Amino acid sequence: MGNKILQKLVLSISALCLSAAAYAATYNQPPAADAWVASWNANQNYGNATYLQCGYVGTDRAHIFIRWDLSSIPRGSTINSGEMWLYVYDCGTGQNYPYSCDMVQDTWDERTITWNTQPRAGIMTVHNNAPPNTGYWIVFPAAWYVNVWVAGTFPNHGLRISMLTAGTNRYFNARSREYYDAQYRPRLIVDYTLPNPVGPNSLGRVKAIFR
Repeated sequence: MGNKILQKLVLSISALCLSAAAYAATYNQPPAADAWVASWNANQNYGNATYLQCGYVGTDRAHIFIRWDLSSIPRGSTINSGEMWLYVYDCGTGQNYPYSCDMVQDTWDERTITWNTQPRAGIMTVHNNAPPNTGYWIVFPAAWYVNVWVAGTFPNHGLRISMLTAGTNRYFNARSREYYDAQYRPRLIVDYTLPNPVGPNSLGRVKAIFR
């Protein structure tokens, strides 16, 4: 009798573990929109460009705007980790200079955004360094952003990436979502757990073994 109860308990615990594992998920997608804006061509839209530029060219500046569609991650999910990846293929003298990633506060459209129409940004800034050379992936933490967007704490208008330190030709160019080779496009990789992996009914099944 005791062995049968033990066997049932082991099977039930195994089922619960498998159920919890089934709720672990990964989001790995290119952006829904990306563009860059330039102060030297303040009314020009670069939303269809195959590259994204950030930094200083002479005394002029360029910012990157990028946004992901996170609607496939259910509200209530636990965000375990998140990283944004940009592939840099060209840079000036801006290696190892700091840049910031700021949460965008207003809506924007990659087909129409320009330097003169760019939205506000600045909530929760993450600092990182520009790449040391070309042919290099920039990777920076994005879990906090994803968490507040999925939770609905802040609306998801994406991020603005900008160079913090002024200087002649301190810039980098990264591949955009329009680039022909998908392996070099920007990525957002998020590991998360779906809500309620083990519900009360599962616990009830275990309790029932001992009745």
